[in-house]
Amino acid sequence: MGRRLRCGAFWVALIAGLVSPARAQEKPDANAAAESTSEPGAQETEAAHARVRSTDARPLARPDQRPTLDLRLVPRVLLGIPRLVLRVSTGALIQGSKFERDHRLRQRAESLFFDERRIFGVFPTAFVETGFTPSIGARLVHRDLFGEREHLLMRAGYAGVGRQIYELGIDSGQALGGGQLSLEAGYEVHDSRPFYGVGNADRLQTAPSLPMDALDPESAESSIYRSEEVHIEGKALSRLGGGFQLQLKQLLRHRELSEGGNLAEPDRAWITARYDPNTLTGFGAPLRDSYNELALSYSHLERSRPFLPLPSSGIRARVWGGFQAEFLRPHSSFGRVGFELQPFFDLYRGDRVLLLRLRSSAVIGELHTIPFVDLPQLGGSLLLRGYRRDRFRGRITALGSAEYRYPVQERLSAYLFVDAGRAYRDLQDLGFSDLRLGYGAGLHWMGHTGARFRLQLASSIDGGLFFHMRLNPSDDPSDTH
Repeated sequence: MGRRLRCGAFWVALIAGLVSPARAQEKPDANAAAESTSEPGAQETEAAHARVRSTDARPLARPDQRPTLDLRLVPRVLLGIPRLVLRVSTGALIQGSKFERDHRLRQRAESLFFDERRIFGVFPTAFVETGFTPSIGARLVHRDLFGEREHLLMRAGYAGVGRQIYELGIDSGQALGGGQLSLEAGYEVHDSRPFYGVGNADRLQTAPSLPMDALDPESAESSIYRSEEVHIEGKALSRLGGGFQLQLKQLLRHRELSEGGNLAEPDRAWITARYDPNTLTGFGAPLRDSYNELALSYSHLERSRPFLPLPSSGIRARVWGGFQAEFLRPHSSFGRVGFELQPFFDLYRGDRVLLLRLRSSAVIGELHTIPFVDLPQLGGSLLLRGYRRDRFRGRITALGSAEYRYPVQERLSAYLFVDAGRAYRDLQDLGFSDLRLGYGAGLHWMGHTGARFRLQLASSIDGGLFFHMRLNPSDDPSDTH
């Protein structure tokens, strides 16, 4: 009898478990369990009956009751694809960074390109950007030339016969205590620099009446010109204490702006095919000028992570004013002023950082007497990202940006950015209307002293997609000439 009872209880429990697996694991009532401890068969029978009763007590679905849609599925579906892309790309970067760390690739590269003390080295450079021919080059550095941390720098970049750059620089390091002297000389030729007119206008949708006035703020057409420059620059830096520095700079230049040979691309045009040469100040005749500038800077930055050279909190500011004079006729001269403010906010543990930037530059003088190449410019991989290099230029430029930096691996960080700004032809045009907006993301692979590799992808509200890659980059746009 007891055997049959136990078999019946087994089948009842099995059927109840199939009907309600979730409730099959519920504990029996404590009193019932205490009463049935003397007889195992009765205990199993009572538990099975309790499961059946709880299953029968569940309310039955009404025939006219329709299933409701879980609204949480909508954002999950919409964000599923970008989340998958982000997870796959970030995963690949993390694995690559782990591979670099496990195999000590950075240390091996430094051993290959530098001496044992990491003072003297020769290492490669590379540059790729939308709209420009990729270039390769090399840098030679010596960080302790005479025993007082004097620096020697030689740089060469080559992207074909029509685009080359060579520079040689030296500074006094710590030999002068709180001051520093530096001297630099260079040569650069570029056969396809862009010019879109002066102002903030969009490119014309209909065929314009050619040639156009380059200073007309309503006209903007794509064109290129050739530039060749030889310069020598001297700087004197004085550390005032408290984070303040005063710098005096003098720049001597010889430049020639002209056109090259036949264009291989039919959609490109030389600058005189679009614009009236009489409105292109400085074009077609040699430019020999002297530029003198005085700049005051303040820096109070902190690094929470010693292995990341990027600051995590603090502020950096700079104001400058300069005067440029032409040696040749018509002996024009003009002034230049500007400022830049960069606060850093530590959002979390020193590696989630919000960087804000406010920058403006302006020239003072008659606009038609200032060479168009010396007007403040926006566009490219640093200032107003998401637009072509030198896309906008005018008497005044204003730029505001926000950049969020976060870690991917120990020496690999990513960033998201939004840039907003525009160029103004005249002072009365100042305002917040018709701002240009660019946005994008990028990656920094860091060394001990700064970024060793930068990869960036940007776009804007006006369309277009711009790729930028640089090996051993420089993120300092402080040079105002």
